[in-house]
Amino acid sequence: MVRLLKYLNGTRQKCLTSRVNKLNILKWYVDVSFTVYPEFKSHTGGALTMGHGALISMSIKQRLNTRNTCEAEVVRSR
Repeated sequence: MVRLLKYLNGTRQKCLTSRVNKLNILKWYVDVSFTVYPEFKSHTGGALTMGHGALISMSIKQRLNTRNTCEAEVVRSR
């Protein structure tokens, strides 16, 4: 927590920017890390963009155990 607060304090003057290329094109970038937890569950992460910079980002632990990476890609995370 102390490290995070030091980082936030040191980057206070920086701002996040986002640019839109085309208003009608939304792109999701999603990836899975297979069996990264001790109970062999996978992790899903994703970001929604309309150009440069993410509008929405998410990162979540999957609820189901999967047998391989391909199966982990198909599992829907909530």
